[in-house]
Amino acid sequence: MSSKYAPTVNPGDKRCRVHSLSGFNRLAQAPSMVFNEEQVVLLLNDEGELEERTLARTRSVRLAYDPLRSMDIRNPENDQIGAVGRIPADLTMAEAFAVLYSLGRLSQIDDDERLRLLEIAAAENPDGTLPVTPEDLENPIPEGEG
Repeated sequence: MSSKYAPTVNPGDKRCRVHSLSGFNRLAQAPSMVFNEEQVVLLLNDEGELEERTLARTRSVRLAYDPLRSMDIRNPENDQIGAVGRIPADLTMAEAFAVLYSLGRLSQIDDDERLRLLEIAAAENPDGTLPVTPEDLENPIPEGEG
């Protein structure tokens, strides 16, 4: 395997991957992110299908915000450097931060709309019952992530 971050292809191949990340945007401090890594291995399961399994959680890496620092864009499917869709081959951290900010705002806008619809439903149902949609059941907010 050419990179310890490249995809696994054959049984026994190992790679590192980010299993979770946290962003920090505290008042009067530079934003930062923490990337938590794990090592995985590609194995054959009991049905004879390939699947990755976690071997170990390996490390946490903190990245401080530097708006002028440039970074190569890597395709998450193959770890190759280059443009991905409409994303150019390189970005500054300021540009990447704008993308993350936009993702956060999208989640806020979506949730504001969900709450607005619940308020309307509550006003229309004086007995206090609220309608539950199939989408509510398919996309619940995981406990501790709300």
